[in-house]
Amino acid sequence: MSGPATTRRSSISERFSSEDAFRSLEQFCSAKNLSISTYKHLFSRPVSEGVATSTSAQIPSSRSDTESVRPEPAGKRAKPGPTSAALLPPPRVKLELSFDDSVNGGYRPIEFSTPADCPACCVDGLQRVSAGCRICGGKAVVFHSRLMTINVPQFVSTGYVKSYRTDLDDESLDVLVEFAVRPHSFFRRTGDDAFCTVDISIYQAALGTKVMVPHLYGGPGDKFELVIPPGSQPGHIIKIADFGFVRPANSRAKRGDLFVSVNVQVPRCLTEEQVELFERLAAIDCMVHLSMSQTQSRPF
Repeated sequence: MSGPATTRRSSISERFSSEDAFRSLEQFCSAKNLSISTYKHLFSRPVSEGVATSTSAQIPSSRSDTESVRPEPAGKRAKPGPTSAALLPPPRVKLELSFDDSVNGGYRPIEFSTPADCPACCVDGLQRVSAGCRICGGKAVVFHSRLMTINVPQFVSTGYVKSYRTDLDDESLDVLVEFAVRPHSFFRRTGDDAFCTVDISIYQAALGTKVMVPHLYGGPGDKFELVIPPGSQPGHIIKIADFGFVRPANSRAKRGDLFVSVNVQVPRCLTEEQVELFERLAAIDCMVHLSMSQTQSRPF
């Protein structure tokens, strides 16, 4: 049953609802420093009258009208990025070898350090670095000392780098090993070629001789015979092909060359007999040169 009382209660309820909406609008405009007249199109009467006849007025939200709101897709979570330890390069070790060890190869132990996430700064794959961390000092990374045995290939040279893979903590890790070979006591190296020097006397240089030269890859007493031709001058170089250092497997020649330099040693202390012999040689040499000069100056 509807009557004047029901209609009056409805208009009072509608009035109170409209006034509540208007007050909320005033509070919003005051907080955002906006003019209330901007929203007068939401009401049928002028806003200055204080009463709206429509209860469907939409109160603006606290988000700007020009800002687009995109809902986050359901079921997706942000994945944590790589931690500091994962971004570090693989460990690198420099291994020094003697010349004989580089020739023969074999197994050698090495020690290296592996990076790991700081247990205090990295939890569940998320990194929260603390400058005052007592474990890592704010670096988010700690290092662990490791030991492993590697197989050194034969004929490695200085600067050669080889990668070795090992399994640590159920993970594969590559370790780079750079080799450094100590110089040989007798041979010098330039590329894959070997150089050495042999000493001969002034008599051997004049008459020619044979000397024993150590093999580059031989044992302590393993030598070969080298012929020095007569009249060899100081600094004379003799080339022996394929007697140098072993080259890589992909090279056409398996080994480099050996270059032997002749060093003529002049005696400093002579006996009386040696002095007499050298004086006789000098006189003979002078007569030979004089005879040769007279022959060349004689007309044909």
